[in-house]
Amino acid sequence: MYDSHLQGSLRLRFTPPQGGRTRFLISLEGGLAADDGMLAAPWLFRWPVLQGRVEEAPGFVSSGVLDLASGEVSELAVHVRYLNSALFALTRVNPHFPDQPISFPGQYGSAWARFDPRPDGLLDFTFYGTTFLPLGAELGGEMVRWALPFADGAGGFASMPARGMVMHPHLHLSTREPERPAGADTVPALPANTIEELTLFTRNSAFGDKFTLEAAELGGEATGRSHVMGRLEVQLGERFGDSVPVLVSLAPPGGLMLPASESPLAADFPGRLQPGPVGHDEILRFPLRKYFLDSVTFLDDPFDISLGAVDLHTGRLLTELLHRGFIGQNLFYALVRVEPRTPRSSFFFRGPALFTTGPGGETAFRLNAAVRIPYPPGFNFPEPDLATRLVVGAGSVLDPYLWVRALAPADPPPGFVRSGKKKDLLASTGDRFSYRYSIPADPTRQTASFEYTNHTQGATFRLHSLIWTGFFRSLEAAGGEIDTVTFAGFGSWSKGPAGRVLTATVQIADTAEHPYISIQIGGGLVSNVNTKPVDPHIALP
Repeated sequence: MYDSHLQGSLRLRFTPPQGGRTRFLISLEGGLAADDGMLAAPWLFRWPVLQGRVEEAPGFVSSGVLDLASGEVSELAVHVRYLNSALFALTRVNPHFPDQPISFPGQYGSAWARFDPRPDGLLDFTFYGTTFLPLGAELGGEMVRWALPFADGAGGFASMPARGMVMHPHLHLSTREPERPAGADTVPALPANTIEELTLFTRNSAFGDKFTLEAAELGGEATGRSHVMGRLEVQLGERFGDSVPVLVSLAPPGGLMLPASESPLAADFPGRLQPGPVGHDEILRFPLRKYFLDSVTFLDDPFDISLGAVDLHTGRLLTELLHRGFIGQNLFYALVRVEPRTPRSSFFFRGPALFTTGPGGETAFRLNAAVRIPYPPGFNFPEPDLATRLVVGAGSVLDPYLWVRALAPADPPPGFVRSGKKKDLLASTGDRFSYRYSIPADPTRQTASFEYTNHTQGATFRLHSLIWTGFFRSLEAAGGEIDTVTFAGFGSWSKGPAGRVLTATVQIADTAEHPYISIQIGGGLVSNVNTKPVDPHIALP
């Protein structure tokens, strides 16, 4: 990873408005100069990046269209050239490296911009773009190679084979002043050039959608929300100035071993979709219709990865984080069947994100992202049987959202055990269930136990062996108490073939005000319950 701060000037020229819209042209006045930085991987690779610049691409015009009423920007495309010592070396070892500009969004990427009013009556401009540049196996008939940071006297760089190499250029431009630093006690230590795994705090991690569909059969709006179990991987690059680059990706629950997705999403996508967080079955309720949602999962888009930069004074990302992903569920699969015109691209979730500290000083990550998708009049939408369809009218829109709260594990004291039991709880789907558990921090010294009965299904899971554990302090943990345990293990299910082993993934948060339980058996396909908060404000990240 490599990021660097840029200095320079932007010039924006606006055409005369027509129909409440104006086209604006973006110029980099003489180019932008980059600070020297470091291209680094967590292990065994560091390369000083010198003499960096971002230049306008000759023969290309960067522009967009601004809606003067809503402030929305559309038809945005930015074309630039990157120049630095690392790219120079890469082109030396790949003589057929493409001589073309970097375009945002390009063939697969994003381009987003916003204008904000300033107190002096002028406007601030913010842009963020990403793109996906696969180099493949060969360039010009020669194997793709990766340059190494040493060379001979003639300037010939050492290199190694790099078949299938992919680059993820990104560009953030802003005329806004940086925000003021927060208190130092709320900003965690973010060690440069590391990878850290956090666990989703499921009560405050979810995805969903607000359905505003103009259809008499539905009778009005509905909002769906499915809480997800999983993990968040955070990779930090080398510090540049008072910032550090960051890459975040979502993963399945710890201990749950899943094959690559075989869903309709995977069949349509040109690359491999890795398993992601697993959601809970829920009921989507319109005033006149209800839908049972199952097979719920979230899959990261591997082509447009989630990159940003953290302000080390505040813990906040310098711009809203883009996290592209696919929502897998039976309703969406039915939508693709009944409405073939449904876009197949991933969702462009975007929103504020920050790193903060919990009561015990552990790192926490929070993201509140959303996207608005107009639903064209005349498009079909599934009926609850997921086979027949209804037709929506003008003014319909979808508002998907993604909430993430992820926590670093606490370090429990010797002999620590979390245990408890509850009877006859009501899940958000209407299932009745009970459970009891005892999970030690050191299972070699004390025996772990877990028993879960779904009374509605008339079946019981009994834990045989523990395979993954994590102990956590929720952000509202009283007195810094470890109040949450997440674990996975193998066990038996009283229904089905005798001797069949299934995996249980569980999170139990005994928080003082809003306790929460999440239990999934067999990756959520066999049994699936949670005590989803009715009030969405309690579930915000």
